[in-house]
Amino acid sequence: MNNKKIYISSCHNDGGVYSYKLCDGVLTEEVFNPCPNPMYTIYEGDKLYVLLRNPFDENNHSGIFTASVDENGKFCNVSETVSTLGVEGCHLCTAENAVYAVNYVSGSVVKLGEKLVTHQGNSVHPTRQEKAHCHFVCQSPDKKFILAVDLGMDAIVVYDKDLKEVNRVSTPSGNGPRHLIFSDDGKL
Repeated sequence: MNNKKIYISSCHNDGGVYSYKLCDGVLTEEVFNPCPNPMYTIYEGDKLYVLLRNPFDENNHSGIFTASVDENGKFCNVSETVSTLGVEGCHLCTAENAVYAVNYVSGSVVKLGEKLVTHQGNSVHPTRQEKAHCHFVCQSPDKKFILAVDLGMDAIVVYDKDLKEVNRVSTPSGNGPRHLIFSDDGKL
């Protein structure tokens, strides 16, 4: 028997995270965990990390909380929501004990609780690339670097784990890169 858990985020005010069980090709909903505007969700280790679009009343900042998930997919041990220090967080990753997120509208990368870096720049598309728009963040396959993809600048920025810029790779003008994926061997 092949069992897997699948989590699907529904980003609207009455949204939340659905937990499904995939067993031998059959997808069955287990539980709906309400939370406002979940933009992105990852399951790492024994925690679910949920990125919320704008959970705070006093500003438009996005936020991240963690939760354990019981055997039926229900949230438990929910943490306090921590700000991404920017507007419209859209992606996150973990690297060892750190959590990194990117904010699309603010054009920033954050190492939660430690550092915020705001990108400066733009590219050729007049409405989609008028300024920096971070869209994706990941750890490099060798686990040495954090890579932030910026749609607005047509760039991939390589950082060390403390978000000090190490390198920057330009992509063709107007292409607006959004995501990265590495081959299984990490070479491509």
